[in-house]
Amino acid sequence: MQTSPYSQNQRVGLGYKLKTGKPGYVGGITRGKIKVYVHELNTKLGEETFKARIAFAQTENIPPLLGRTDIFDHFKVCYNNKQKETTFILL
Repeated sequence: MQTSPYSQNQRVGLGYKLKTGKPGYVGGITRGKIKVYVHELNTKLGEETFKARIAFAQTENIPPLLGRTDIFDHFKVCYNNKQKETTFILL
């Protein structure tokens, strides 16, 4: 499962208690795996609202990242690296 990890400070700012989420690990962000707690949250992207699993890490060493879980079920995601643009097209 690839979720969208957020740092501890971002989680605190959103008002979520870290350990009430489901514990897990994600990799590919750092040289190893990092422990995360996954929360199922109402998420809004453009005008579309849906539930998505969001992972919060107990570290500040990662930027917010978009994972594939739940997002790719709702959107076609197009990356234009040359223009540094990402487009989300509702499926």
